[in-house]
Formats: sequence, C-alpha cells, structure tokens
Amino acid sequence: MKDFEINLDPETLLQVNPKKDGAPWTRLEAGKCSNCPLKPETSPHCPIALNIEKLFDTFKDDISHSMARVTVKTAERTYVNEIPLQQGLFGILGVLMATSGCPVMSFLRPMARHHLPFASFEETAVRVVSMYLMSQYFKHKRGEQPDWELSKLDDYYTEVQKVNQGIIQRLNTIPRSGDANANSITILDSFAKLLSISLKRDLKSFEGLFALG
Repeated sequence: MKDFEINLDPETLLQVNPKKDGAPWTRLEAGKCSNCPLKPETSPHCPIALNIEKLFDTFKDDISHSMARVTVKTAERTYVNEIPLQQGLFGILGVLMATSGCPVMSFLRPMARHHLPFASFEETAVRVVSMYLMSQYFKHKRGEQPDWELSKLDDYYTEVQKVNQGIIQRLNTIPRSGDANANSITILDSFAKLLSISLKRDLKSFEGLFALG
C-alpha cells in the first residue's frame, strides 16, 4: 500500500512546507514550459516538478492500466474506487499541480478546496465553469470588470495545455520502465482540450440541463 498526504494552507491553498530542492529534472531550466513566467534567479526549481517528484518517483515503473484500489480521505468524507492506476494518478496530479505555486495554474487553486476524486469530464467541466463564474461574481462585487462570457477561461486553459505538455517533456527525460505517470498527465491534458472545445461551442452539451423547468 502506498500513502500520499496532501496538506494545504487553508488561506492560500498552497502546499504546507513545500520542497525547496529536488532532482536535476525538477530544475526550472531543465525543461521550462514555453509560457513559464518564472526566472531561475528567483525560482531555481519548477514548482510543479517539485510538488510531483515523490509521486512520479514512486510510480515511474508502473503500467498505466494496472488496476488499483484507490482511497481518498478528506475532512468531509472518504472516496473509494477500483480503477486503472493512470486514473488514480491523474486525480492526485490535478491537485498537486494546481496547488504547487505555478502562476499559470493558480486560477485552478480554489477547486482544490472542494476536490472531487474520480470525476468525469462532465463533472469537471461543471465544477470549473461554476467556480470561474463565482470568481467573476466576486470581481463584480469588488467593482472590477467580470468575464460573464467566459472568454478568458478558454485563454487560461490554452495556457494550462502548454504546462501539461511541458511536464510531459520533463517526464521524457526521466529513466523509467512504466507509462502510468505520462498517461496520467495525458488524461489531464485531454480534459483541458475537451473543455476548450466545449467553451468554443458555448457549452451547448450542458444547455439542456437548464431547460428542464
């Protein structure tokens, strides 16, 4: 059995006591994402790479379709599912990446507070759009210009896809015999691409849910 504990600061939703150093592949310049705004002088390591290093090392030789019994315990409830390893990993990775301190991923951080393990694409899309609209409501309350049309959300996800590809390229530099880690990132990237497509189509696949009354 392998246990992973994620401790988040309740105010910032960042990792408590984050790692400061890691393997060579975690260094910022070892595989900097094309849209990374960080500089090695102030951030010598990629915050995502540091956050996921232990997880990746643990499963670097595992096969993606191996079945695993995954238990997720939160303060509110416990989730249990028997699924392919890659699906269990992508759920953990989603939280670790969003709460790493990566500036590109920071808009996803509020979702970590109410993370839904084993979520389908539809569940993820509803949560993402709902949380984004809530953030726009608070912008409106502060007197700022809200994005009710979700136009910037698609821009955010375009940038997320660049980060996903950057992390996959980093993985390709690590000796390993399994594909579970790489495939879990690929699943995350597929969700990002599907959400972008759905946004471009004005979320038409969800519209019927709100015409039931």
